[in-house]
Amino acid sequence: MRKILQDEGNRIREADAAAIAKEIYKEIKSARREDKDVVIDSIRNPAEVEYFRIMWPQRFFMLALDASSDIRWLRKQDDYEKNDKEQFKLDDLRDKGDDEPPYGQHTEVCVYLSDVVIDNENQLGYRQDWDLFFYNVKQYIELMRDPEYRQPNDLELYMNLAYAVSLKSSCNKRQVGAIIVSEGMPERYVLAAGCNNVPIGAPICAELGGRSNPRFCAKDSYELQTLKTMKYCPECGIELNLSSAEVVGFKCPKCNKRLPRDFTPGKMLDLCRAVHAEEAAILQTSKLGSSSLNGATLYTTTFPCLLCCKSIINAGIKKIFYREPYPMDESIEMLRKDGITLEKYEGVNAWAFYKMFKVTAY
Repeated sequence: MRKILQDEGNRIREADAAAIAKEIYKEIKSARREDKDVVIDSIRNPAEVEYFRIMWPQRFFMLALDASSDIRWLRKQDDYEKNDKEQFKLDDLRDKGDDEPPYGQHTEVCVYLSDVVIDNENQLGYRQDWDLFFYNVKQYIELMRDPEYRQPNDLELYMNLAYAVSLKSSCNKRQVGAIIVSEGMPERYVLAAGCNNVPIGAPICAELGGRSNPRFCAKDSYELQTLKTMKYCPECGIELNLSSAEVVGFKCPKCNKRLPRDFTPGKMLDLCRAVHAEEAAILQTSKLGSSSLNGATLYTTTFPCLLCCKSIINAGIKKIFYREPYPMDESIEMLRKDGITLEKYEGVNAWAFYKMFKVTAY
């Protein structure tokens, strides 16, 4: 059933990625509901988000419920014949946008574009669980209606700062920001900030690519060169002819493994020229002679990679809040074994910060 719905959604959006959104907008207008609160469910494509924001620039707010793939499987496995987890994974990857056309399902991007993200990991078994969940949702609805409803909490404030710092990153692939905050009550202080960037004085990747290739990435370039030399798939042994390959993240046509990424230690992270945001923030404290990071909290826009986890542990940081997940189980295992608390971000997203919190100018 899920695949049928995905196929139908793609068919409708093929000529116009915002086609479904436009039909919904027409229905709302014809029903004369524009002056009422209307809930639109199951947004699947960024073009739909963009269309609604154009049509309702001050009145459209998007709230995303975010849960990991493992949690979603536990909730949906009964919908799959013989508990077919592999089919669920394929459907889930398609929903997220894996190998989808521009008009296809891209829920991961939609969650990223949301004004508010709510962590939906917990099982809601008892009445008090549901009451707490709806109370949480209600406070964001009130904030959408009235920007003076409350001030940003510490988590929203520090994550907004982390995203602000990420804008200084020159990376062509993913801009990441990190903030380190001292622990202590009643006051806490920002100790350091960092973004992923090349070492001081080194040319950024855009300069290496020049005018002809301003989106140049040194890691992607190395990956393509390695891919072109591969004769056989390391997983299934199928013969490959990739001398003219031009696609980073190429997948084997037989076993679907990403070549050469899935067979490269560290997922090729050590080939990146940048100092990562978390490391940059930690190094900043040594340059400035700041106070110890023992017991401090790290706020990062993207979950730390394995390389950064080692620095985080050694620095004495004991808690991490992250916004965007990162597909590296080794990082999670290392941090948890060291007793570091990991918390997925919940709250107002950085790009909606000044829309949902009022700045008083008088």
